[in-house]
Amino acid sequence: VTNVLHRNALILPPEKEAKKPWQRFEHEAPNDLWQMDFKGYFPTQLGQCHPLTVVDDHSRFNLALQACANERKETVQEKLTDIFRRYGLPARINTDNGSPWGSPRNPGELSELGVWLVRLGIRLSFSRPYHPQTNGKNERFHRALKA
Repeated sequence: VTNVLHRNALILPPEKEAKKPWQRFEHEAPNDLWQMDFKGYFPTQLGQCHPLTVVDDHSRFNLALQACANERKETVQEKLTDIFRRYGLPARINTDNGSPWGSPRNPGELSELGVWLVRLGIRLSFSRPYHPQTNGKNERFHRALKA
């Protein structure tokens, strides 16, 4: 029934959707914003592997896909140091609120890793809790990685 109604233009999209042109959101230049997260983990013969991913918001370029043995601050700091040497420092990094990025109980609270990044001159932002679309480009990369 719905298909018949659509075909005969008897169901119209809400007015605000019909007038609003679709717009892709991206930052103006590379290194303006990086999106960073872990893609969960999976078992290997050597133990768990935690893939660390970093995506540039402007270009969608994958800056890092690093196999990590854990999700600790020291591990991330070591991997980020290598990434910074290769690509420079971003103006801002966006992550979710989980460890080691932030504080799941107090969203927006800085972790030790966050303090280190701020001291390097990098601004931090955090996704809204339970809204992975805030880090959409990185989540899309995770989907492609999983496939």
